[in-house]
Amino acid sequence: MSAWPNKHLQKRTHLTRTSNYGNRLCAGAFTLIELLVVVAIIALLVSILLPSLEEARELARSAACKSNLKQVRLAMWLYSEDNDGWLCPALIDYVCWPCLLCESGYLPKEKGTAIEINAAPPWGVLQCPSETYVMKDVGSEDGLDRACDPDTGYAWKGSNYGANRYIVWGYTPLIKLSNVTALFDTYLVGDARGSGGASIGPINPLRLPKLRHNGIWNVVYCDGHVEGLNDFPKDASSSPWQP
Repeated sequence: MSAWPNKHLQKRTHLTRTSNYGNRLCAGAFTLIELLVVVAIIALLVSILLPSLEEARELARSAACKSNLKQVRLAMWLYSEDNDGWLCPALIDYVCWPCLLCESGYLPKEKGTAIEINAAPPWGVLQCPSETYVMKDVGSEDGLDRACDPDTGYAWKGSNYGANRYIVWGYTPLIKLSNVTALFDTYLVGDARGSGGASIGPINPLRLPKLRHNGIWNVVYCDGHVEGLNDFPKDASSSPWQP
């Protein structure tokens, strides 16, 4: 007779413990309002951090761009040393300087002729990581589509960079590197717009430097140092455009 109450008591105790455990689980759960607050906080943090992350990515792309410009300047100097001191022309016989340097072995190239290099998207050290292109039929006699600047609609001519047209331009007398009196203060190659000529200068709107790095354009000077600038002189008759 005494065993029945004990069994009943044990059963009731087990039920009570189970019920208390369930209450504790319910007490630790999030309410809908709390979840919405957490989601709102996460969204706010993401909106704050994303611009900083994109800015960091652009800084990395700009650093890679500057490295490209240093290598292009080295290729131009090697060309000058092998050609009695003459600077590489920006354009000669309708061949732009990127093709000339690639065809002459001063810069690596993909397989193809000079015409195909002119038409193809910029690559390697001639490609700025912050730039894009669109393939476009420009009505050329060879029938090849050209990689063009989406902002100007003109061909890149194998490079996202332009040479200073006042010291390495094919339609004016070429000069020797030794004739550049202020190497540290004369532009050599910098961020350019697609202009069909791979050159930069302050007069023709198509040849203005392109401020593609959050309002900054990168340029390598004749002495080899690289700067990021937020503007450029509009007067083409003096330094840093003229040698």
